Amino acid sequence: MKTSGVLGKVVGYQMRRANLHFIEAASCALARYEITPLQWSALARIEANPGCNQSELGVALAINRSGAAKVVARLVALDLLERRPTCDPRAYALEITPEGRDVLAEGGAAIHDSEQEILQVLDEAEQRELSRLLLKLAQPAGRAQAGCGEPAMPRQASTAGQRRKIS
Repeated sequence: MKTSGVLGKVVGYQMRRANLHFIEAASCALARYEITPLQWSALARIEANPGCNQSELGVALAINRSGAAKVVARLVALDLLERRPTCDPRAYALEITPEGRDVLAEGGAAIHDSEQEILQVLDEAEQRELSRLLLKLAQPAGRAQAGCGEPAMPRQASTAGQRRKIS
């Protein structure tokens, strides 16, 4: 299907389209480990921020509480992650297991290889520039830091009950 002139000018739309290619490639690269790109990202966040809790992880991954619970449960079931008690009986500290470290490293290498296939249309300088710009966009100034090393996602106003006319 042809992209309209309007969509071709929307940066977010173009980023989303490119991201779909990367997610598909990462999914294929991680299939042998029986985890998704989101679950691999959770391992990476936890490895970089040992002891963070499930709520902090959810904020870092920009997913809701129940989504974070499912990610953690899956990684625990695969013995890639451990929940450890804290002084707060309602929360657990998340720790990556040795098996989780192996999957993180091997999966990361597999993802890197899959990304190189997509990025081959760019020369090395363009790849470095793309990475630099994406990092810059992912860290907007003025956003408060949350747990697991990621800025908090701004809350959006509810649009329940509101209708918007689309012509």
